[in-house]
Amino acid sequence: MKKLHKSEVNRIIKENSALSNEDLLNKYFDIVYHDVLGSQAEQMEEAGWNESDVKERRGYEHYMSYYTDILEEMLQERGIDPWKDFAEEMREEN
Repeated sequence: MKKLHKSEVNRIIKENSALSNEDLLNKYFDIVYHDVLGSQAEQMEEAGWNESDVKERRGYEHYMSYYTDILEEMLQERGIDPWKDFAEEMREEN
């Protein structure tokens, strides 16, 4: 699949640039956990869903993967490494 158009990338950046660091981080992980990790399209395919529904879900997952890449880049520009910070928080909790 192809990457997002520059206008769509700019829209996503504009839409999320006013978020606080915490809100941006929360949005990033929410999308990663609910829409990127563990393909629902594969589960749908295995369950025998209509091919057009599976294709639509794959497109959505692909879009959200690019979306999270943009959010991650925004976080890194703010000096936040979401996965490093996440790992440190997990260590502190244990």
